Amino acid sequence: LFQPVESDVLDEAIPEEYRDEENRWFALALRARTIVYNPELIDEAEVATTYEELAEPEWDGRVCMRNASNDYQQSLVASMIAANGEEDTLDVLRGWSENAEIFANDVELLDAMAAGACEVGVVNHYYLAEMLEEEPDAPIELMWAEQDSRGVHINISGGGITRYADDTEAEAGKAFLEWLATDGQNTLVADNHEYPANSTVAPEPLIREQFGVDFKRDTLRADVLGSFNEQAVELMDEAGFG
Repeated sequence: LFQPVESDVLDEAIPEEYRDEENRWFALALRARTIVYNPELIDEAEVATTYEELAEPEWDGRVCMRNASNDYQQSLVASMIAANGEEDTLDVLRGWSENAEIFANDVELLDAMAAGACEVGVVNHYYLAEMLEEEPDAPIELMWAEQDSRGVHINISGGGITRYADDTEAEAGKAFLEWLATDGQNTLVADNHEYPANSTVAPEPLIREQFGVDFKRDTLRADVLGSFNEQAVELMDEAGFG
């Protein structure tokens, strides 16, 4: 679908883990899928720090999660397969299936958590940012997952230049990508509370102040995650999750 792009600007702006090996696509915005909790129901020190911990019996009836048909959930499971293998991931999914109440989307999940339905959940960070923007006193806080291991799971939004573009279109597309990766980063990501893929660009104030910027991120590229997506769907079905 995309053609390789030769650009020193993009090579410098976008880390290797956020671009194709042949520079056919580039991440521009980062979406972290992490653990959140209701501090009115659980102390921070008691919150699970890994996705896998949420499969343990002690979390039965205490967890909110998104359904198996969601792309972000599939990508999270794909990252677990890459890290732990299929057998261990299947065990985790069976535990999630036993422990979790399942929701159609992250907004419903966060609303349910705020109402006391469960103590912890797993969501994309920007959904919590949107909630806090509207309700600053909402009783939900964020915990960056996997900080002592592989890092929090990252999904991306990005772009590339179609292989059908002619030379003039390709040059225009390249210039636009370079702008999006540099001066245009905040224009692209700020309204949706996403993290810039360019680490030299500061995130917008709400997520910078509420969630911080210095956290460990999983470095698996999107194409690697995609290679495990089919297995992720199959394992969730086998485990009866979602």
